[in-house]
Amino acid sequence: MTAPAPSQVAAQTRRRRSNWALPLILALGLAHGLVYVLLFPPWQHYDEPSHLEYVLLIVRRGRLPHAGDYDLSLRHEIASSMVAAGFYKGQATPTIDFWSDVPPGIGVDELVHPPLYYMLLALAVRPFAHQSVEVQLYVARLCSVGLYLVVLLAAYKTIAEAFPRRPWLPSAVSVFLALLPPLAGRMSSVNNDVGATAAASLLLWASVALAQRGPSARKVVLVLVLVGLCLATKTTAGIVALAVVAVLAVSYVPRRRRRWLWVAAGCLALGVLVILLTRRGHAASWYTSDPSGASSRVSVQTPLDNSSFVLTRQGAAGPQEILQELPVEEGRALRGHTVTLGGWVRAAEGAEGAVLFALDEGELSQTWVVRAKSVWELRTFSSTISQDAPGLALRVSVRGLREAARTVYLDGLYLVDAPPAGEEPTPANAMASQVSAGGRELPNLLRNGSAALSWPSLPTALGNQVLGRSSVAEVLWSIWDWRRTGWVWPNEVRVLFRSFWGGFGWNHLSLPGSVFYVLSAVTGLALAGAALTLARHLSTASHAPSSQQRIWLVFATALVVGWGMALVRIYPVFVTMRIWWPVARYADVVIVPVAALLCGGLATLVPRRLSRAAGVVGLIGLLALDALAIGLVIVPYYYG
Repeated sequence: MTAPAPSQVAAQTRRRRSNWALPLILALGLAHGLVYVLLFPPWQHYDEPSHLEYVLLIVRRGRLPHAGDYDLSLRHEIASSMVAAGFYKGQATPTIDFWSDVPPGIGVDELVHPPLYYMLLALAVRPFAHQSVEVQLYVARLCSVGLYLVVLLAAYKTIAEAFPRRPWLPSAVSVFLALLPPLAGRMSSVNNDVGATAAASLLLWASVALAQRGPSARKVVLVLVLVGLCLATKTTAGIVALAVVAVLAVSYVPRRRRRWLWVAAGCLALGVLVILLTRRGHAASWYTSDPSGASSRVSVQTPLDNSSFVLTRQGAAGPQEILQELPVEEGRALRGHTVTLGGWVRAAEGAEGAVLFALDEGELSQTWVVRAKSVWELRTFSSTISQDAPGLALRVSVRGLREAARTVYLDGLYLVDAPPAGEEPTPANAMASQVSAGGRELPNLLRNGSAALSWPSLPTALGNQVLGRSSVAEVLWSIWDWRRTGWVWPNEVRVLFRSFWGGFGWNHLSLPGSVFYVLSAVTGLALAGAALTLARHLSTASHAPSSQQRIWLVFATALVVGWGMALVRIYPVFVTMRIWWPVARYADVVIVPVAALLCGGLATLVPRRLSRAAGVVGLIGLLALDALAIGLVIVPYYYG
């Protein structure tokens, strides 16, 4: 009788450990999830009212709703429940007009999302259709907790498959996910992020299994089915799934043929670069009402040169509106100052009419409506900036105006930090970078006031694709506009970090600030350990099995794409409008690789003889974090 091979012994050990560890972890996750289901009053999670509305519209109508759809009586029920549950604590409580045909507001419209998550919840809620909306809400929350358990199961199996020589890591990762307080809060809410996280976690499990054991017809079909589930749940999960599968597929191309893929990728990148450099129709530094539509810049003879802004009433041959916001510090430096602004204006022959100039200061806006004639005229205005203006933006528009000009040309737009003088200010050069006023030249605070410079103009099919709350074109322009928007990155990283470790509800609740110093140190150590592990892996990559290289590639792709999408959701950035700060829930689709990075990174720095003690310390730390969250933040706010 021959002794079993070491790999067989290791597999048997993992199975025995899984037989007792996994059920305990799932029970722990269930208990923790139920605590958070009951701990949070109704509607106290991200967009929970409008997410439940999606579910209940399916239940009541027996079909999928469309964007903008609503049921008036359902809206009244949810809105009344929100008031009764204290949703508007610390805010003005709206009055619900039950006699009006206008539905009360309950949040942003979620009906634009893929339906799979809502269809699943509708099946569970349907037997309770005659109960109150609060009961139906809690039933839906319980379904989300069930998906939380799916994430814990997928996390355990994924890490066990990926790192068979680290038998402790699957338990560490799944316990971390079961006890992380903000994640338990999000995964016990009614939100399609829950479904997206579950679908993406299953996809990663199947992808890692395929990479570890090799492809087969059944594994490939399973991965493709899970890609479909991700796409049918939420776009973020679908994008991560497509990226992971694409990278995994390329990794199986024979090395001798892979260079042709690199050639093809290089040609594609070159083509994109050519498009960005040659399709330059929109005026640089100016945002438009239709980023992927007609150009905001045309060639026409002007008082300064031969380039001009163009606005059109129909928005077909040109945008209806252009806007430029000053960099934050420049705009705030003008608080309390009197500024002068203006520019050359002309209507196309036979297209005369009104055009609006507006100076936006957040909630305040100074506006001037002038008539554009068929000859160039220099228009000048002045305004005193309020002392608390968050920023400053110039907007020129024909949208929504009575008797608006059909086609308007603009040139030499300017804004100077000076009150009107006796002499009418005029742009001093072809670029309109200087303005002559009162016998002196002043710098034009607006960039590209003459439309001489241009930005890339993406094809409509690509530029109009939605990325977060904005189009791809707007995101690209905002990144290109680094001087104005670069300040958000450190702040956004801080928001993501704090919401990952200690943000609750609508992210209006947070752990005490001092706790984040400890969490910053823990995260820094984990990243240092992960970097050390990566360096070791790269130094031995040529000797590592191809399966292990593919697994690293899958994890790296998921992390880069998942967190990259969360970061760019901040764009476009306008301080004169509302900035929507993305939080860590947008990266929950890659929570399993994140947990592996944190747990594995910390373990790398711990001597092996202390690993058991380190695990106990980690468990106590998570329990302490949970106690702080419940005892110092959640309970005092809602029940204090």
